[in-house]
Amino acid sequence: MKIKLSILIFLAISSYSVSAQSLQQDKNAANDSIATDESVAIAKKKITGSFEMNYLRHYIWRGISFGNDNVAQPELLLNYGKFTLGLAQNFNYKPKDVPKEFYSRNTFFDEQDFAITYADEWGKFSTEFSALAYVYFFQPSSPSTAELYNYTSYNLHKGLSLFTENNIDIAAYAGAIYSNNGISYEVNAKNKWTSTTTAYIGIGNNKFNNSYFAGAKGGVNLIGFNTALTKEIGNYFIILAAEKNIYTNRQIKQLTALKGTSNFKIGVGFNF
Repeated sequence: MKIKLSILIFLAISSYSVSAQSLQQDKNAANDSIATDESVAIAKKKITGSFEMNYLRHYIWRGISFGNDNVAQPELLLNYGKFTLGLAQNFNYKPKDVPKEFYSRNTFFDEQDFAITYADEWGKFSTEFSALAYVYFFQPSSPSTAELYNYTSYNLHKGLSLFTENNIDIAAYAGAIYSNNGISYEVNAKNKWTSTTTAYIGIGNNKFNNSYFAGAKGGVNLIGFNTALTKEIGNYFIILAAEKNIYTNRQIKQLTALKGTSNFKIGVGFNF
């Protein structure tokens, strides 16, 4: 009787062990399946980005008016981890200074920009480092060039940030430096509305001002203001933005016969 009881206990224990082992294998297989699915999902999300089509009333760059009105500037951004590849173009609707033999339509593609950016954050600090290339077509007075760029900001309190952005040309205008320094305030409202207001001081060194203003000395070029309103609709978005720059450099005002520059932008795009 004891032998039979021992056999029954042994069989029960063996059955339980096999069952438990089977359940553990099934559980491991399920976990592996979940992990695989998550890995596939993460892999699919490694490359993200956005495409944006912008209309601008004027072509204004660092407070400088280039005389191009009603331009379109499409922009494609591809993100992989902390790196971003940016491609932007300029379509000039009224190319006043381009010889007629170089184009046959009213809309004229005259610029291609490339940017590789690394972005990171440390607590309240955020920063970007970029290498940029500007390629100009059919513009003898505007040689293609390249720059190094940095943007760094410090979050003071709930969307209020101090920032500095600095560019140095390393090609056609080697040694030309331009810097914007100021404060920005971002508000995220209900229904995915975002507003950003920025005030800044623009500074150019001697090489920059000589290159772009033909003789102006380096110093504080302008004070500027920018405001933007963004509305997200699913993966899509709409941007309205306005810019105002007031020249403080007396030589620049004399050379340009302008007190400053202003601009308006509307953009539409989507994230992917």
